[in-house]
Amino acid sequence: MSTWDEPDPGELRRLSTDADWSSLIDRYAAGHPRPFARCLEVARSNASTSLLVETRYLDADYRSEYSAHYSTAFASYPDATHRLHFFRADLSPADISRVDAQKHGYLGYIVVRPVPTGPVCHAMLVPPPDMVDAVRCAVPETVHLFGTPITVSGVPFAQQDAQLGACAHVTAWVCHRSASLRGDLDRRTLAQFATGIDASLSPNREVPTRGLTLGQMSDIIRKNGLSPLFYQPGDLPAPTLPWTHPPSAQNTPAGDTRLVAVMCRHLNSGFPVMVAASDHAFNIVGWIRDPAKPGWIRFVRHDDQRGPYLWVDDLFADTDPATGHHYGTWNALIVPLPPKVWLPPENAEEHAYAQLAGASAAVAPHLGGGRDDCRSGRPGPPGPPNVRAHFEQVQERAGASGIRFRCRG
Repeated sequence: MSTWDEPDPGELRRLSTDADWSSLIDRYAAGHPRPFARCLEVARSNASTSLLVETRYLDADYRSEYSAHYSTAFASYPDATHRLHFFRADLSPADISRVDAQKHGYLGYIVVRPVPTGPVCHAMLVPPPDMVDAVRCAVPETVHLFGTPITVSGVPFAQQDAQLGACAHVTAWVCHRSASLRGDLDRRTLAQFATGIDASLSPNREVPTRGLTLGQMSDIIRKNGLSPLFYQPGDLPAPTLPWTHPPSAQNTPAGDTRLVAVMCRHLNSGFPVMVAASDHAFNIVGWIRDPAKPGWIRFVRHDDQRGPYLWVDDLFADTDPATGHHYGTWNALIVPLPPKVWLPPENAEEHAYAQLAGASAAVAPHLGGGRDDCRSGRPGPPGPPNVRAHFEQVQERAGASGIRFRCRG
């Protein structure tokens, strides 16, 4: 790390061969390469050919970690990060001072902390081409590159450093950062999630962290301005609606199929979902129907130990295809919501159906239809040509209750 701040203020690199990409792993993530390597895979899948590195980048999240922990450590750590920007165009040195997001194909960035156990401080990358339609929680972020503002849209990602923060901290931060970029609340740093824990809710020490209990996860979400909505598999809501399956004896904690509908409701609203599995926490940020399996849904995961934008092919047999690691049972879902979201989505769905059914009997049989229906896990029937007209007729009536509808087809 003796040359960490060099070259100052940055460097421009071309990414045209496997060796070019591998050299980045060797430089930044030789000790724990997988999350960083997955970030590179995402950038490469979007045809990145140029990399612009800001050295000695003073990142707010790492500076908060440095102040809270690394500045007091016996080992010496640099106090700045590198920020790696990826572009589809072949940048020249003359382009650096006048970068244009559209013209040069800006694909996002990775902030690299000088910590071998967790090099990806945070990242914002355009989703891979095969996941663009699946990612439901993308938000825009404007960054300033040598004074030039450029915007990228994606889902924030972060990796725990395994010292101050754990997987539960960064999953909560991902939800909070998404909310702050939506304009729901002010930004909070990674260290605020790691140091604001109520230690009395766990028998373990705070630093180095051994993870969080469910109570601590909910507590840290509240302390940072969001309202946690908690779901326990085996005891999930099941609205009585034409397109939902009735409660089943098969809905046990280890195989509650209602998980699909619960997550899709929140994801469709742009809210990332936190999942507490047997020994790990991660985010779900999207879903899509699997064309190879009629009626089957695939989810998109952010996993701080494996990287951003990863497929979940079967949440009830959740295995990492690269290593064979089994995530275990999904024990709980936590959805950090803006405080002013008063009505749970299940109640909103029932209320919306009652409004629409009372206004137009022609609409009710088709509420579950269209390409974005995920309530039953099966394709819904197509709506009639006049569905949009019926929606428009009842919009004013339903608007009095604060409900908004989208007609899809």
